[in-house]
Amino acid sequence: MQLNPEFYERLGARIAALRRAAALSQEQLAERADVGSSYVAHIEVGDRKPTLDVLMRLAAALDVPLWRLITDDRLTRDERARDAHVRVLADRAATLGATDVEALAYIAERLQTASGNGRGPATRATGPARNNKTRR
Repeated sequence: MQLNPEFYERLGARIAALRRAAALSQEQLAERADVGSSYVAHIEVGDRKPTLDVLMRLAAALDVPLWRLITDDRLTRDERARDAHVRVLADRAATLGATDVEALAYIAERLQTASGNGRGPATRATGPARNNKTRR
């Protein structure tokens, strides 16, 4: 069965949108999915037809179910809000000094650990991070 070429363009656009929402570069996604970065670039513009195995690896690397890659053109309102917040955070982080970026990375890591996957609020109350080092 031959799929419409537009399917692959929409598939690539969805993968690119999910990658950006996850704040990943094409190279980072490729590394996580164990595929070439140029292959990811070609998929994102609809020039390549990825196998089911590759789609499964991309979905796992993006931390989304496989169906999100192949069936839904729209980001949910929560995903759009998260994407906007990620972009604002990245813009603000770009202006910080090295020590502040290190502190921000530490906070992000603690939030991921508390929530289990870094995609939502912590499921239990956790006190402020304790660190014996003074960060100034």
